[in-house]
Amino acid sequence: MSRHWVVDASPIILLAKTGHLVLLPTTTDKLLIPKAVAEEIRQAPSDDPARTWLGAEGEQFVEPTGPLAETVAAWDLGRGESRVLSVGVRRDGWTALMDDGAARRCGKGLDIPIIGTLGLLVVAKREGYLAAVRPVTKALRRAGLHVDDDVVDQVLRMVGEA
Repeated sequence: MSRHWVVDASPIILLAKTGHLVLLPTTTDKLLIPKAVAEEIRQAPSDDPARTWLGAEGEQFVEPTGPLAETVAAWDLGRGESRVLSVGVRRDGWTALMDDGAARRCGKGLDIPIIGTLGLLVVAKREGYLAAVRPVTKALRRAGLHVDDDVVDQVLRMVGEA
């Protein structure tokens, strides 16, 4: 089964800050970064690790995604989140990789498959790309990932690290 992910800024930024950005292209068959998401990341300082990655190997995944889907526009989300979800509405088989709570609720309401940064870690561990989730989760939280302890505990149970 092929895996196609359209990714929002937060997972890119957090994975870059923790040195785990390689997990994005290695855990999926197709990776898409909407141009609006790339523009958001490019607003960071020139030495930002996400911006640096995007200006190098990450550029190959950036593409324009067309107009905003009307069903997504009604949710009044950020520009990047809206473009990610518009891809999910228009392209069958794509999963939105995002952490924003409102955007995730929108995606679920529109029957778009959603995975977050922690979900990516679960995939990476199960497929042998990551030895342990716990230290990466700690690093992501230090880097700014806001997630409940219960969610982290659930993720750690899923990968046998509870």
